[in-house]
Amino acid sequence: SRTRLLVDVGLEVAFAQGGFFEVAVGVTEDGIKKPDPKMVEKVLEAMDLKASEAYLIGDSEADIMTGKQANMPVVACLWGFRDMKDITPLNPEFIVGKPYDILKVI
Repeated sequence: SRTRLLVDVGLEVAFAQGGFFEVAVGVTEDGIKKPDPKMVEKVLEAMDLKASEAYLIGDSEADIMTGKQANMPVVACLWGFRDMKDITPLNPEFIVGKPYDILKVI
C-alpha cells in the first residue's frame, strides 16, 4: 500500500506516458489500507463495476485478502513477494507464474 503521491509517481515512472490505468488508489488520508476492501470498492465504484466484473491481481497475502473481502476473483502472482507454498493456502481463484499468464485466466 502506498500514499497517493507514491502511486502517481510510481505509475508515471513504470509506465512513462501513463494512460494504462483509469483509476489508482493507495493508502487513503483516513488510513484505510489493504486488506480493507474499501480501497477496491472505491475503484469499482469509480469504474461503475461490480466486484464480479473485475479481478484483483496481486502478489501478497494482503492483496489476496483484499480481493477476498471485496468478493472479487483473485489472481495471485508468483513473481512477487510470495511463492506457491505461501499463496496456495490463501485459496486465490487463479495462480499465475508469469505476467503473460494473467491473460489466460481473465
